[in-house]
Amino acid sequence: MPNADRIVDAVGAAPGADEVRVLLTQDGLLLTGWKAVRITRSIEFATSSFLLTCSADANTLKLVSREGAPVTISIGSDVVLAGYVETIETILTPTSHDITISGRGKLADLVDCSCRIDRINANTGLKALCTSVATPYSIDVFVPPNGTQAVLDALPALPRQIVSITETAWEVIERYARYCGLLVYESEEGELTLSQAGTELGGSGVALGGNIEAIVCTKSTLGTFSTYNAVLSAYSMGADDESIANLPVVTVAATGTAANSGRTRPTYFVSEQSATDRRFIEKRVNWMASRAYGRARRVRALVDNWRDASGSPWLVNVNYPVSAALAGVPDNTILLLAEVTFILSEKGTHAELVFGPRQGFLPEPIALDVLPMDESTQTPAEQ
Repeated sequence: MPNADRIVDAVGAAPGADEVRVLLTQDGLLLTGWKAVRITRSIEFATSSFLLTCSADANTLKLVSREGAPVTISIGSDVVLAGYVETIETILTPTSHDITISGRGKLADLVDCSCRIDRINANTGLKALCTSVATPYSIDVFVPPNGTQAVLDALPALPRQIVSITETAWEVIERYARYCGLLVYESEEGELTLSQAGTELGGSGVALGGNIEAIVCTKSTLGTFSTYNAVLSAYSMGADDESIANLPVVTVAATGTAANSGRTRPTYFVSEQSATDRRFIEKRVNWMASRAYGRARRVRALVDNWRDASGSPWLVNVNYPVSAALAGVPDNTILLLAEVTFILSEKGTHAELVFGPRQGFLPEPIALDVLPMDESTQTPAEQ
């Protein structure tokens, strides 16, 4: 591979479709010509990550003192990650002298740092809470136009609670997002994204005989049961299994190929909320059944391009058709893209995609106990 590593002071000509550009936003420096690239985005992790390698020369050695620098990473003209350089390694061998930079997206500060608010006040909505937690870290809150705003508008105010001094900002945000039934993850622009599990359909998908170079299709019965049962007490009072007349119970009978229909495999769990809330119990049980099925069906594919047929980079939380009948995936099966890794190596450009049924990525419902409204916790404005 020719050594095209360089640092330029201006954007200049339009980039190639697969050219990786790293803009150091404080200095206005643009880094191009990378030898190796690995950029990962996911809806299952709080923040994105990157690992980039270039050959060392008089210009690229300027990177040695850039740890902590804010960066925006683009593929062609499409931004795929906004965050910070966290680690810089200079690697010197008898045959090479390389520099490797790695880091994470902007939400890394929420993951690492303590929450800067000490309570959740009355009449606070999820978006307002996320904004108050994320704003001190210069992070914006984004709601995609996929129906999520209507869900937010219909939600009741969050329960009033005290925030532990040991909790990170991400732990607080994720807990309340789960309570509201929404995913929370990082956008390409480094925004805190509140969203439902995606319903948007991508411009094209992946197919054996087309853009798939390798594929692993996993189907399993591990973690699946014939019935999922929630109770409010850990004691069954001697009643018979799976048909308990004198015990409050919510049961979901699993169906489909992962349901173990020929085996009796019940599972019980004690609902964790302090008050009897049948709606929460029903959501919890349905979530367990849906998630068990979704997690038992995973597809990991290595494709030959960073973009779909429409020219858009692969986007997480978007549904794509997957066609791989020889691997056990019927043609045009619609699956949600949960994770994408853009890879550049001596073998060229590739993308590693992780798909699964949409119901496998619904957030786990949780119950929150309400803080009593007493004088010790009320603000002066609320008293």
